[in-house]
Amino acid sequence: MALTAGLVKPSYFDPSLKKTVKFLGEYFNKYKDVPKLQVIRAETGAILDDIGQISRAETTYISEEIEKFCRDSAVTEAILAGPELLKKGDMGQIIENLKNAITTGLQKDIGIDYFADPTARLEATLQTQNRISTGLPEIDELIGGGLARQELITFLANSGGGKSMNMLNLAHNFLKQGLNGIYITLEMAEGVVTKRLDSMVSAISQADLLKNMHKVAAAVEKAGSKGYGRFFVKRFPENRTNIHTIQAYLQQLEQANGFRPDFIIIDYIDIMGTTHNISLDNLFIKDKYVTEEIRSLGFDYNAIMVSAAQLGRAAIKAEKLNQSHIQGGISKINTSDYVIGIKQDDLMRSQGEIQYDILKSRNSGGVGASVRLKWDPVSLSVTSNAGKQQQLKVTNKRQVVLPETNIAVGGQKNSGDVMNLFQTGK
Repeated sequence: MALTAGLVKPSYFDPSLKKTVKFLGEYFNKYKDVPKLQVIRAETGAILDDIGQISRAETTYISEEIEKFCRDSAVTEAILAGPELLKKGDMGQIIENLKNAITTGLQKDIGIDYFADPTARLEATLQTQNRISTGLPEIDELIGGGLARQELITFLANSGGGKSMNMLNLAHNFLKQGLNGIYITLEMAEGVVTKRLDSMVSAISQADLLKNMHKVAAAVEKAGSKGYGRFFVKRFPENRTNIHTIQAYLQQLEQANGFRPDFIIIDYIDIMGTTHNISLDNLFIKDKYVTEEIRSLGFDYNAIMVSAAQLGRAAIKAEKLNQSHIQGGISKINTSDYVIGIKQDDLMRSQGEIQYDILKSRNSGGVGASVRLKWDPVSLSVTSNAGKQQQLKVTNKRQVVLPETNIAVGGQKNSGDVMNLFQTGK
């Protein structure tokens, strides 16, 4: 019973057995034991045979049969629920139901046996927690060496304060490292997003892009041939789009193009819907669900998640941003792994600068730090403000070489260096 309690549902059984199955589940959940046959008969009227002690092999066989039965039943239920969901146009929920049904099974992963082979455990941790550079050395240092897959970074800014531009800069830096990505825009048109990226790739201003169409196209083609990752931009309607909508699109993209993203940008949290039926007046709960669903998508796709949220009015005149300046539910900050506030006043803009305030970082002590970075109004690029800008030299998707060193990150590793560097390998 302990092995299969999480799988078995009364709805999977004939009407004559549903009451018995429901009672067994409730009894086990409450008392962590199986009721005697006499108790089952008294409560449900069912007369069951006592099969006595069963062997380990029989336990395994029965568990596997129950697992198969529950999976088949879950798939059947998902299919039968499909027509009604199709009438509502909820394709995302149909796909989610089928995905959950197909993956129904016993929990075979028992976790980490801490004292068993610590060397292998640490080596595995090194491989699964590789950090991917943001392309900004100052930010990498403050957030623990870069970003990791299955993590969520959230940018905060006032309306028109550069949320989309800064997320697209991060996308550009990822693409230069050979990573594949998707930009889900809930506000701007697809063409606006791609035009901004055109400026970043070509260093030609927004106003002059169409005048220099051939130069821009040549720059984009050259970038693609030099190992940039693939990139898709997709517009969905604000407020009506939820995580199921995006999952359905990702599924379609993978089936049609064999494309699976390394990073997913959703622009942005505040105007995205949730799959939960709740009052939109409760911003804390609504934002909590949306942010959790976005972060969970990163787990499903083993991808870095990037999104943004609005700052409130108090942030406009603040010299330094903090978590209280967020608009709506602070649950967005609670769920995110990293939160970066973006500040750029008229003086900074005239000097070609932009400020990043580190408001949250799960993996470092950088919280509270502020960094001034370069901002180019022509290319819209945000770059390092160090005296000598560090550039990433990409050799392949699994290896990034840092200049002025002999250290190859993600390929052959020099002893003692690897723990201090980020890696881009999957």
